[in-house]
Amino acid sequence: MPFTPSSQRIVLLESALQEAHGCLRELYEHEPAFFEGRQWLFPAGRDFTEGQNRNFANGEVYPYTDCAVVYHMAFIGLKRLGVGQFCPVNIRHRAGNLFRSDRTYRMRVPSGVPVSQYCSVTMYDGNDDGSLDVYFGPKEIPGLESNFIATGASVTFELMFRFYGVGAEVMSKEWELDDVDLIDVDEPGTSPARHFAGGPSRSYASDVERSTPAVSASPTG
Repeated sequence: MPFTPSSQRIVLLESALQEAHGCLRELYEHEPAFFEGRQWLFPAGRDFTEGQNRNFANGEVYPYTDCAVVYHMAFIGLKRLGVGQFCPVNIRHRAGNLFRSDRTYRMRVPSGVPVSQYCSVTMYDGNDDGSLDVYFGPKEIPGLESNFIATGASVTFELMFRFYGVGAEVMSKEWELDDVDLIDVDEPGTSPARHFAGGPSRSYASDVERSTPAVSASPTG
């Protein structure tokens, strides 16, 4: 029998969808940090991670809230989280404010990224100490074009840092991602803006021995 809701029922369902979306967004924006004292997060807990690995075989536990938040954030199902792949997310810069697409930010990836398989960041140039700077903003920074990702016309955005062939140092948090810095004009709650000098020095090779993770910026508004 076809589903033919009345106009009143349609209004009710659309209202419920909006309320659910707002609830999930609120949960997503206030997930606990993955790396202590940092803004990076993974929007699900241990029950979700173990459930994904085992096809939710434990009939006593089903983390429906975590599932809803993850699929609200990105419609993906990662089978072996923390082993085959891991994708922490960031929606705030160091001072705790949400990313804005009309501002400019710098993310410094520490050297020695513990991955064994995935390598795609060949267009970025590294620093002398092995770290990697990636910039996000509405306009390219002269001289740093190869390390720049445009934020587009959205209102805000989020970052996803993808590890493939995850090293144990990531999950044990012996290796941590640093927070993202706002580097243009100040906003409330930030320290005086600085532009981090020190141009590109060398390129990362595209092979397993020099594996580096992919970084993507996704609009959210």
